[in-house]
Parts: sequence; C-alpha cells; structure tokens
Amino acid sequence: MKRLSEMDWGRALIGHHFREKPGFFSEFIIRLAHKVLPPHVSKNDAVRFINALPKNAFPDVLEKAYETEPELVQTISGAATEAFNQLATIVNGAVLQDPLFTRIQQLENTPPTIEPVKGMHATHLPPEIEELQNLTNEIRKSFGDLGTSIDLSYRNEKLYSDLVLLKHLFVLQSSDHATQQHQSVCDLSSTLKRENSLADYLDRKLDLVVEQIVQLNADTGEQYIAQSKAEYGSYFRSALLGGVLVAGFAIAKVFLSQLDLPPLTLGVLFGINYAACFSICALIGGTIATKQPSMTATALSRHLVTQGSSRTLIKRLLASQTLTLLGNVLAAITVTAAFDVLFPFSVETKASLVEKNTLSISVIWYATVAGIFLSLAGLVSGYVANLLEYRQIGPRIYNRFGWKPSKQAGKITPKIVGSIVLGMSLGLTGTFGKITGLPLDIRHIAFSSAHASIGWTLNNLLWLIAGLGAIATVNLFVSFGTTFFVSRSYRSRRTREQ
Repeated sequence: MKRLSEMDWGRALIGHHFREKPGFFSEFIIRLAHKVLPPHVSKNDAVRFINALPKNAFPDVLEKAYETEPELVQTISGAATEAFNQLATIVNGAVLQDPLFTRIQQLENTPPTIEPVKGMHATHLPPEIEELQNLTNEIRKSFGDLGTSIDLSYRNEKLYSDLVLLKHLFVLQSSDHATQQHQSVCDLSSTLKRENSLADYLDRKLDLVVEQIVQLNADTGEQYIAQSKAEYGSYFRSALLGGVLVAGFAIAKVFLSQLDLPPLTLGVLFGINYAACFSICALIGGTIATKQPSMTATALSRHLVTQGSSRTLIKRLLASQTLTLLGNVLAAITVTAAFDVLFPFSVETKASLVEKNTLSISVIWYATVAGIFLSLAGLVSGYVANLLEYRQIGPRIYNRFGWKPSKQAGKITPKIVGSIVLGMSLGLTGTFGKITGLPLDIRHIAFSSAHASIGWTLNNLLWLIAGLGAIATVNLFVSFGTTFFVSRSYRSRRTREQ
C-alpha cells in the first residue's frame, strides 16, 4: 500500500468545491449521476484511499499512519496551505458576483479581500475572514427587509461555510503535531462523504425555499394577533364582514352544485367561487379565521427563538383566533339561515348539506385535507411577498410606467395569490377524489357552518355541532401545526448553525 505521506491530500481537505448551479433540477441530475457513476479519482488521491476504507475506519488508520510516517504532518500542512490559498481565491471572487455583490452594495458595504498564506505554519488568522463572516450575518438579517432568493440564500450560506472551512484549513496548516492535525483531518473527510448526498442536497434546498417564506410571514402573522381591546373589537368586526362574504359564496356554491356539468368543470367553478370569496375578503378588509394560523404560526416560531418565553403571546394569539372564528361562524350562519327563510332550499339539498357536515371519520379527514391546503396557501403568500421585495417589483413598475404601487398593494398582492391557490385547491380536491376514486374532499369551517345552518333540525343539531366543532379544530390545528413545524425546523437549524 502506498504511504499516506506520498498521496495528494488537496481534494481530501477541500473536496470538489464546485459552485453549485442555482437551478434545482440541473444540480439534482448532477448529483444523481454521481451516485450512479462516481467521478474519476486518480490513484494518488487520498480521497480514493479514504473511500476504499470500511466505514468509520479512517480515524484509526490515520492515527497509525502518523506513528509510522512522521513526514505526514508536513505533507498535510503543505496541502492545507495550498487548499487555503485556493479557497481564499474562490471566496474573493464569490463576493464580487451577483446576487451577493448587489446585496452587499445595498447594505452600503465593501467586501474585504483575503490575503493568501505565504509558507506553512502561519500563526495569525487573516482578519478578513471574521469581517466576511460578519458580513454574511448582515446579509442574512437583510432578508426580512429586502427579501431573498434561493440563489442569494444559497450563495450566502455557501460563503459562510467556505469561511468556516478556511478557519479549519488555517488551523491545519499551522499545526506541526500529529495530535493537532488528526481531528481536523477526520472532520474534513466526513464532510467530504456528504458532498454527493442527494438527501443532504434536497434538505438544504428545501431549507432555502423555506427561508424565503418565514422571514416575511412572521411579520404578517403578528398583524393577526390583537394587542389591545380596540384591536379585538376591530378583529371581530372584520371577522363578521368575512362571515357575511362566506355566506354569500356558500349559497352560490349550493346553486353551482345543482348544475348539470362535468365534474372537472364543476370543480373549476367551485375553485373560482372559493378564490373569489377569499380574494374579495382580502380586498375589502374582511378576515377569514382559517387563513390566520398559517401566518401566526411563523410569528410564534420567531418569538420562541428570539424571546424564549411566549405565554403572553400565546394567550393573545388564542384570543384573537377564537374571536375571528366566532365572528365568521355567527355571521355565516345568520346570513345563510335568513336566506333560507326567504328563499327556502329543497328538502334534498338540506339533507345533503346536513349529511356532509355531521360528525364522522370522513368529515375529520376532509377537514385535515383543507388544513393542509390552508397552510400551503400561507406559505405561497409568504413566497410571493418575498419575491416582490427581492425583485423590487414596485420600483421597476415605477421606472417603466411612472406609477408607484402603494404599500397596501404590496401587502394585498401576496394575499390575492394565496387566495387563488387556496380556492382552486379546495374547489378541485373533491373533483380529483371523484375521478380517481380516492377519499379526497374538503371541509372548511366557515363554509360548513353556513351550509349546516340550512338543514339543521332538533334531531340532528347535536351531531352537526359536533361536526362543526371537529372541522374548526382540525382546520386550525393542522394549518397552524404544519406551518409551525416548517418554520420551527428552519429556525432551530439556523440557531444550531450560528
């Protein structure tokens, strides 16, 4: 076996270190190809030797090599020096490339240049590394105000990890004892093992997508948590307005369901009906309680990370949510019941609506499906809000047409997009279930309460109330829980990395 001191250690310390493409599928295909057909590694490369060893055997083998090959310390120190200078050159170029450089300019900052190490065993870490690490933290903090993209988030994350790697390489090149080098070399080799991991890549990409959402959704979510008695009153009036709108569109849905149309056409009409309801509600200042949890969950997640104690916030959140839910349900039931008195629905229609909302396992499952879509719509709204900020859509419209969109337009647009996504998802789910034979449909508490008010009697009242209670609980819990889990996972990981 060839002596380790005679091998090339450069790639083992720095890896491929290629700059990943911002395109998801292109990078995914590259990594998949490397899984099927690994890249060529020369016989003299230490990576080839490391990969050929049994799992977890490398630390012991390296320790023995240090004992039998005293010159290995100098070999690795020299390789670390070359790797440090190579990576420093990459980092110096990375900060001058968009979108990183554009964001640095927006922050009115100038990136420092890392000077190469001259010779082995340098003792003073270049101060530019710390300066650049502080700059990456400033860039991350700017995501909330200036927005971000997968490309920017990835490049900033990559820059930070490069700087951490530079520190490791500097320590490695400065060490002249085997015991000092051993742990650093083992840590770097384990990082290399993850280089072509598909799971790691997908996990990091998902993290970058979530980053675009949670930064702005947390700010929006705080607006749905009342801070005073006056705000509680305002939220309740807004919820009543939302309930009135829901009642009108719930009645429209009943009439649409009676049309003799193909299932897909009917599903599209249901979706348009839902989307119109949610969009108009956003435009005129109404509130629909089930759309709040996907926003307030990110606000609570951020508060737990930044403040720790959150008992007061949770109390206000529950009070605000309960009040808006009560306003929606009261208004929807009152308006729909009044319409039924003036223009009675048929007995068959009433029986059908009662059956659909009476407590059962299927109703709970359908409410769960609706909760997932509610969470998804909130995430989409956050993504669009971030996109508007990052792409500077407002200033670009002003430069092109001479008209500057108001701040209100910037806030409403994400809500409209989220409403359309939610509406079409709710409308087409039942159709998809019928076409495929899968048990798929939705139950939305605001619409269900309106429909239940049409056909209730003393004989079915208790089961209807139980059904509506289950729908409300599941809608809110699933929507809040899903969004909170996504946001909490992201923030917990960021906290561990800092």
